[in-house]
Amino acid sequence: MTNFIMEIPSFTEEIAQKVHQSLKDYWNGEVIYHLYSDDVSPLATFNLNKKLLKQTINVPMLKEYLIIGEALTEFKTLIKTKTDNGDEKVAVFLAAYYKEYPLAIQHLKEVSVADLLSTSKADLRRIRKTRPTTPPRMARS
Repeated sequence: MTNFIMEIPSFTEEIAQKVHQSLKDYWNGEVIYHLYSDDVSPLATFNLNKKLLKQTINVPMLKEYLIIGEALTEFKTLIKTKTDNGDEKVAVFLAAYYKEYPLAIQHLKEVSVADLLSTSKADLRRIRKTRPTTPPRMARS
């Protein structure tokens, strides 16, 4: 069986790895924000959060694309508004990819809308086909 990732150009492979990692991080309960506490230096917590926020700076915009992608997918015949073709491509991809785990998008690091816009529809389909389907702790041997 051919590994789809190996057939994807390197830029798209990098995007695929980051998108796949977001699901794995979600499933593994990776921290996306550290709460301030008396046990840890506020500066240390600030620096941890600053690093995480820099990596996930694009998440609010990507969430918007996910939401409209869900609407476009669910109510395609009801939505008469014309969307920019690139916007629709990204929105539908995100909605399909994160369908079962929409909160996992919060773990998507260092990927922007521009990155997804510059990825072809065919490559986005390949990324979706290689998506991890089962959380590691639920995987069957």
